[in-house]
Amino acid sequence: MIVADAEPIAHELGRQMAVAEMPGEAEEMRPVHRRDLGERLGRRLDLDDPAILEEEAVAVAERCRLGQVQQEFRALLAGHGEAATMAGVIVENDPVGRDMRPFFGGKDFCGADHGAGLGEDIGTIEHRFVRRSTDFGMAIRGILFDKDGTLLDFEASWNRVYRDLALELASGNQVLADAMMITGGLDPATGRIRAGEVLSAGNTIEIARAWFPERQGADFDALVAHMDAVFHRNGVSYSVPVAGLAETLAALARMEIAMGVATSDGTAAAKAALAALGVDRYLPHVFGYDSVPKPKPAGDMVHAFAAATGLPPKDIAVIGDNRHDLEMARNAGAGAALGVLSGTGTEDDLAPLADLLLPDIRALPAWLHQNRK
Repeated sequence: MIVADAEPIAHELGRQMAVAEMPGEAEEMRPVHRRDLGERLGRRLDLDDPAILEEEAVAVAERCRLGQVQQEFRALLAGHGEAATMAGVIVENDPVGRDMRPFFGGKDFCGADHGAGLGEDIGTIEHRFVRRSTDFGMAIRGILFDKDGTLLDFEASWNRVYRDLALELASGNQVLADAMMITGGLDPATGRIRAGEVLSAGNTIEIARAWFPERQGADFDALVAHMDAVFHRNGVSYSVPVAGLAETLAALARMEIAMGVATSDGTAAAKAALAALGVDRYLPHVFGYDSVPKPKPAGDMVHAFAAATGLPPKDIAVIGDNRHDLEMARNAGAGAALGVLSGTGTEDDLAPLADLLLPDIRALPAWLHQNRK
């Protein structure tokens, strides 16, 4: 890791950085430390205080070096006279068989293949999105997942369901059905549903109100019941898991992490979809919009999960692909708010609220292994 350490002009006109150099030989495990780039091979004294580095061994599985132990460096900011800007380093998982992707796109001189399209260095992303102290994940003993976009491939699972339902409710009028989809958040240019819109983030009641604002009373209640029934039936038939879903949940279960789901879908429909995918045994605690007084972004589902597991909210991480997932985490006082880029949310959407952004849930076991005590 490189820690920025600009020198005062009074000390030296050059702008330098304190660094921990990479091992000099292939397969060499011992890093070489330098106080400052200006201190060439220790031949002169530099007036600037160096950044103090903390070294921690981290065991990782890597495609070209299975079981390799890498070294991780973090700045001990309290021990540095002028706290340096830190580019954090996190473990990348790249196992044989491609069961997991590395955390973020970037350089890996051991040969790891990096997530296509993310296009940013791992240190830069960690520095940008980890907003708390470096130990913010240490106490996590429970994870509350959003469902669609986090556990399920949102577009593959829901775009067709919404289109079919809109056409049915429009009595076969395709023009009206298309207008309903656009009202719900469909981008006609891409054919995808945008982040934060009612179809990507809302519950059944909110979708029904967006599509039929004139309906009231029993007529509206019947509409919601019908839509929930459609979501239940088609959710089971069309649900597509994200890559590595079962393997990731199994890994978390082996770590004795309590797991649950907080979704804007109905509770029964969510349970049926998870059962159809064969992952319900890992997710015994499921909370839909109809299971709590106040659904997302209120913190009720986090508190319900805390009550069911006996964990305080500060020991629970919430992970989701939309802002309302992270807002729920904040409103409930959860220990971590994690964003994933596997759904409709983008970096720009999630960054202001996320403690950490991950490409998808396959990065979770390594993150927990790295951060737990």
